[in-house]
Amino acid sequence: MNEKMNVLMKNHLADTLKSLSREKKLGKISVGDIVKAGEVNRSTFYYHFRDKDDLIQYIQAFRAF
Repeated sequence: MNEKMNVLMKNHLADTLKSLSREKKLGKISVGDIVKAGEVNRSTFYYHFRDKDDLIQYIQAFRAF
């Protein structure tokens, strides 16, 4: 994947988590919830992030939560 595609996918996953967080507390959201809502494979999530906390750190560092 090229860098632009990586950023687009990371942002998609970030947006998905942000959307889910309006419905559920962060502690109750699983990677399974994120990939299902984002319509991506679990392997795609783990290609970009180690875990949900890594995604949260990405959001905090590069995007407003």
